[in-house]
Amino acid sequence: MANSALDFRGVKEIHIMPYSHHDFAWTNTREWHIRRYLQSFGDMLDIMRENKEFTWMIDNVAHSLSPFIRHCPEKIEEMKRRVQEGRIYIANGGASLVRSTYVGEETFIRNMVEGKRFFQKLFGIESIDFYYNADVGCGHSQLPQILQLGGHRYYRFQRPEQALDYKKVPRQFHWEGLDGTRIVVSRGTYGGFMDGRFTNKDFAAEWEEAKREFYDLELVDKIDPLLQADIVWLNYGCDDYLPLRNLYDEPINILGFVEEWNKREDVKLIFSNPGAYFDRLRTDALPVFTGVLDPCELSYNAPFRGSHSMWRMRGELDRLIVRAESLAAFAALTGTEYPYRQLESLWSRLFEITGHAIEFVYRDDFNELYSIASGAKSEAGALVKRLSEDIAGKLQTAEGSQYAACNVLNWDRKEIVKLHITSSYGLGGFDLLDSAGNKLDYQIVNLCSGDKRYSNCEYNEVDVVAELNVPAMGYTSVRAVRNGGLLEEKVKADYIAPLNRPSAPDRVVLNNGVLELVLKKGRIAEIKEAATGRTIRSDRPNAANGLKFVQTPSSAYWVSFWETTAEFGMEPEKWELVENGPLRWVYRVSGTVGASGFSQDIVLNKSERAVSFDLTLDAAGDEGYFAVDFPAEPDTYLYADIPFGVEARELAGEGYGNIPGSTINYNEFERAQKGQFYARSWALFQSGELPAAIVSENCSIYYTHDTENHAVSLILNRSMPLEVKQEGWLLQTHPNINGKGVHGYKFSMYFPEEKERFAEIARFSKGKAQPIETVVKYNGVSEYGLPLERSFVKSDCPNVVATAFYKENDKYVLRLYESEGQSSTVNIALSFPVHRACAADLLGNEAELAPVSYDKDSGVISLSVKPWQIVTLQLEA
Repeated sequence: MANSALDFRGVKEIHIMPYSHHDFAWTNTREWHIRRYLQSFGDMLDIMRENKEFTWMIDNVAHSLSPFIRHCPEKIEEMKRRVQEGRIYIANGGASLVRSTYVGEETFIRNMVEGKRFFQKLFGIESIDFYYNADVGCGHSQLPQILQLGGHRYYRFQRPEQALDYKKVPRQFHWEGLDGTRIVVSRGTYGGFMDGRFTNKDFAAEWEEAKREFYDLELVDKIDPLLQADIVWLNYGCDDYLPLRNLYDEPINILGFVEEWNKREDVKLIFSNPGAYFDRLRTDALPVFTGVLDPCELSYNAPFRGSHSMWRMRGELDRLIVRAESLAAFAALTGTEYPYRQLESLWSRLFEITGHAIEFVYRDDFNELYSIASGAKSEAGALVKRLSEDIAGKLQTAEGSQYAACNVLNWDRKEIVKLHITSSYGLGGFDLLDSAGNKLDYQIVNLCSGDKRYSNCEYNEVDVVAELNVPAMGYTSVRAVRNGGLLEEKVKADYIAPLNRPSAPDRVVLNNGVLELVLKKGRIAEIKEAATGRTIRSDRPNAANGLKFVQTPSSAYWVSFWETTAEFGMEPEKWELVENGPLRWVYRVSGTVGASGFSQDIVLNKSERAVSFDLTLDAAGDEGYFAVDFPAEPDTYLYADIPFGVEARELAGEGYGNIPGSTINYNEFERAQKGQFYARSWALFQSGELPAAIVSENCSIYYTHDTENHAVSLILNRSMPLEVKQEGWLLQTHPNINGKGVHGYKFSMYFPEEKERFAEIARFSKGKAQPIETVVKYNGVSEYGLPLERSFVKSDCPNVVATAFYKENDKYVLRLYESEGQSSTVNIALSFPVHRACAADLLGNEAELAPVSYDKDSGVISLSVKPWQIVTLQLEA
């Protein structure tokens, strides 16, 4: 029978992809999900014994495969055989299903690599060239490069489906990323045959009706002008599916339907897999899409739970583990055993909380995951301290109280650093000396007085800030030496005691040598660049660091509404000058914002091109969200950083709200908030006469651009009161989703001298993420006698940023990327000998990715990097 009644637009084959999407959990407990996944895999194997055409796909380790291996070991050999036969297809979605925009750059890479290696080892397969990203956002424009470096040629994602339809993005295309790398992409839903009851009709009597229902329900939205091929990807399955059943667990005769279709119809239905689909796809005929696919991310993933969230924990753990790895590499270069197993365990526990949808899991499951993550965070922090103290303990001894300062970034840093100064006899007047014996300026910021007053002791302990020079990827030493004078005069000059601290005047002017900050009654009135006079002002009282609470309509369901019903700006009630230089200035303001309370430190450090903010928010838990506004020029440019790069944010062509022709109400789903965009850690725009970047230290990835009020905002936290919810499962999540309680947020405004100084902003942002680590040297004798200052790795190119330095298989691994968009030659000086240096892919395979040379005499590696290129170097020490 011909297909003349239905328009298949030249399609010859429809590839059915049986697949069950396995989250950690969604709307049911983790226990239910584990039982469900065991059933799903077991049923799949049973069906394959009876039907040789049936196929299946697995895409992650942690959520479902690990429980199956643990609880059904007797079935693993059968699963391996089906994989070897090609009937079970292994797609890499990582160790757990991560969002590329929601985790640290190293977390995504390690998760991807760990997933691939696990699959390869378990199933004895070499090639896994397909990366599956079901049910999440498509990601950023460095993904083509990252996926290719991970050995993947093909990629599929779904969201934001209707928004990309609106922009006429094809359903199959070559995606050319930021550095020029291309991968083949297929996009579309991971669900299909949700009802599927048309497959159960009497084919003899009701075939035309069954065929029409199949076309209308499964194909009509996939066979349209955006289809760029003569084949169609059609998933069969959805969340937690059991094979040969529909969404309601009713049996459906999909096997019989496919067999009958192929007897009657010209277009063929095939039980397929991604490998077969991409082999059949004519990739040479596909269009090329260049650059940013989605600048907005998904509104339903707003930053719930604030300080108590999994997204916060992921970021903190990523930074701690990366720092621990670098310090472990430094320590290994001084003779300490590298803690392979401990670091592997830390990454593994981080992967357990990287799956999507985890913010919504049931209370007990949330508590268990948070406990795992908290334990890993404590262990990682302790490891960082132990490794830093290990290095400090090996330094040459010198007079006074000794300290070490460690820097895991690949450039020399001159920064204001906090030190806690003590001695065994208490403190009198002292000098702070650097590794060469030169005096350092310092400022006393806190007194720590015990209950005893020893003789010849003015103070027991003090906290100071000092301006330190710390070499690239290395350490320096600092020591406090008695100078025979009194400390009291410096305390009087520097320290403002809390009990005697008066309220600051209504107008305060602070100047750190680079920026002048005018504060009026707790608000920033003006920011001026001292050298040029370029200024930021705003007519709106809350626009410069304008903390606000935006009230929105209540939602009875898991999605949130974003329309504004009321907006409350901050109302300062008290302002005081806590520190008054000469190295650090802290202006503290407290008050209310709506029904909530806040306290915020506004911080200036000497010679820094930034104003930093340390906000404590005591949230009432009302429906809505907190954000902080900064003024933007009406015609401002907009840039946002992404992992290993920067993207422009051109939002005028994006569809917000209800997109014409869409069957989904976007006010409740993916594009609910007008002007929303995402940035990994900073967003750059024109503010007054200065280019300005909002740099997030521990905040969300969500920002907004308000074109009516000319402001760029950083979203801090979304409150979702549970008492109004009507979904029973949602009522059983952890109640901190209501946003009530105390939360802490750190962010800065950084002012580059020129508009597109991306590398400069990246270095500042990295510095906030990886602060200089200071520790005490206690031992008076060191058998090692390490020099008082050393750089292990240093690069001479300011726009090349290192993201990781660690050991793997007894080789040192250094990963870096070009951060400015300029071809560059970089020379990397090593203070340790290596036999060989080469470029490798993310899996550790040597590859000709960048020309690398190594001069053993000078210890310098030279390489050329292309704009936005990611380079992984292997060093055989």
